[in-house]
Amino acid sequence: MNIPEIIIVNGMGLVLMILLQISRHMTRRNRRLDDHLLTVLVATAATAMVLETTSFLVDGLPGFGWRLVNILSNTGLYAMTIIVSTTWMFYVDMHLYRDRKRLPRYQPLLIGGTVLVAGLLVNPFFPFYFQIDANNEYHRMPIGYLFYVYLTVCFILTIVVAKRHRKEFRRAQFFPIPMFLVPVIVCSVVQILFYGISTSWAGVAVGIVGVYINLQSRQSFVDGLTGLYNRQFLEHQMLIARQDKQSGYFGIMLDIDRFKAINDTLGHSVGDAALSNTADILLRAVGMGGQIFRYAGDEFIIILKTDLEEDVTAMEENIRQECDRFNREKGRLYELALSMGHDRFDPAVDSEDSFLRKIDRQMYVDKNRHRALAGETK
Repeated sequence: MNIPEIIIVNGMGLVLMILLQISRHMTRRNRRLDDHLLTVLVATAATAMVLETTSFLVDGLPGFGWRLVNILSNTGLYAMTIIVSTTWMFYVDMHLYRDRKRLPRYQPLLIGGTVLVAGLLVNPFFPFYFQIDANNEYHRMPIGYLFYVYLTVCFILTIVVAKRHRKEFRRAQFFPIPMFLVPVIVCSVVQILFYGISTSWAGVAVGIVGVYINLQSRQSFVDGLTGLYNRQFLEHQMLIARQDKQSGYFGIMLDIDRFKAINDTLGHSVGDAALSNTADILLRAVGMGGQIFRYAGDEFIIILKTDLEEDVTAMEENIRQECDRFNREKGRLYELALSMGHDRFDPAVDSEDSFLRKIDRQMYVDKNRHRALAGETK
């Protein structure tokens, strides 16, 4: 064992966790459950790095006291594996769906994790996960690999949940699973294959920091209410469209009809729900066919990479059908209708502002038509 390297690696990981928590504490706002779960992840990783360093330092030292420390520190490490795996699984689900009612679906797996942890209470007396021999040296036993099986199952479930969420909603708010899994898996495999090398918990620390940085950077391009891309990212997409010489682009601007009436009569919280419902409608209708942006207030923009106007009109029809499906559902406090206008983006002629004005004018043609059919005045 190379004790100085173990201390340095885990020490650097511990510093990362401390700095991350300080940063989160300085910028925290209203804390959701997924924020608290991230705190648990950070605390678990930090604790595990302390325990792991301790276990290596006392391994092989004579005396009952050191033996007891070795048993307790390794017992804690095995428990930390269950805690971090479970917390990561909950964190991904809550960050994506923000629905506590989903968590009981993991109960069968939690029962398995609880059984594994309960076995740690018996292990010091009847070793089957790991053994501390008469020389106070640690030995991993075959059944101990069940903890890695549990970890693997949790990781696979997070991948499945993220893919399902992306398929269902296709929001910009996807989760950077590989940012966490890659360093954790690589570092864990290295430590499994080469006993005496301490890398697994430092890998967890790197993964947590990677996820946090990635999510923070993406938040600057995502609308917090709807989960759609925001106006800032629209500017980025328009730059890409201008530089793309191989493909054509169309834009659709959409506006919620009578949105002010929803806000005024039902309240702003219901108005927020209407915006979120509209985002869901657009996501289902557009699918992978375009990018959706919340432009301002109750206005949305879709950018489509196509040369055919027929593709655009077909998408607008999909949107109308999704609105109709929403309105037919029972118990709705309001109905949703969208005015839409589209036009082609011509990089040789259009600036971003002139292009947006074009599709805005087309949208108001449709809005005025809806008002005339309803007998409304402007």
